[in-house]
Parts: sequence; structure tokens; C-alpha cells
Amino acid sequence: MPERSPFTQRLGLGAVALLEFLVAAARARIVAADVLEGIAHRLLRSMIAVRAMHVTVVVLMVMVVIVVAVRTVHVRLLGHRGSSVIEIGRNYLTLGLE
Repeated sequence: MPERSPFTQRLGLGAVALLEFLVAAARARIVAADVLEGIAHRLLRSMIAVRAMHVTVVVLMVMVVIVVAVRTVHVRLLGHRGSSVIEIGRNYLTLGLE
């Protein structure tokens, strides 16, 4: 059996160490990918919740504006008092000619 030189011994151990390193890196990548996927999933879920909350607030504000406008027209605080549709149209058309 031929004797191994120190270089070939190190090369053999280096190959095993490289394989162990690659296996550990693959496991770490899998673990890191799982962790990052979990973080992204939580972040995405929170972003969807925040966006849904913003949409809800906008819809509520629009509803409040509509309700206030309808009530002000109902109590005649806003509107054309005693103006007919023809007069409103005539006034609108004269505004365009100025």
C-alpha cells in the first residue's frame, strides 16, 4: 500500500470537509428559506390587514360625507331654495359665457 503524502491526506480531509460544509450550507439555506418565508408571510398578512383597514376608513368617511350632504339638503341648509331646474340650467349656461 503506497504511503500518502501530507498533501494528499489533507486533500482527502478537505474533500470530506467540503462535503460536510455543503450539506450544512444546504440545511442552513433550507432553514433560512423557511424562516424568511414565515417572516414574509406574516408581513404580507399584516400589510393586507393594514390595506383593508385603510379601505374601511375611506368607505366610512365617504358614507359620512354622503349622510351629512343628504341631511343638509333635507333640512334645506344646502340646496337651491325656490329655484327651478330651468333657472339652475340657465344660470349654469350663463356662467360658461363669462
